[in-house]
Amino acid sequence: ENHLAERYVITDNELRILANEREQLVANVLSEMGLERQRIFVKGDDAEILADAPSGRVEFELLY
Repeated sequence: ENHLAERYVITDNELRILANEREQLVANVLSEMGLERQRIFVKGDDAEILADAPSGRVEFELLY
């Protein structure tokens, strides 16, 4: 793992793409589980949040 981490640099753009894919996946699963699609909001990417987030961390906010 360290060997790969030293040789492969993950860009901010790649992190944004991954975050967007995760957002869409979660939105799709929630929709398939019966939550009305118009009640699912994706906040969008935020460079400050990505820069401060620990590796692999995903935060969700549920509004009801």
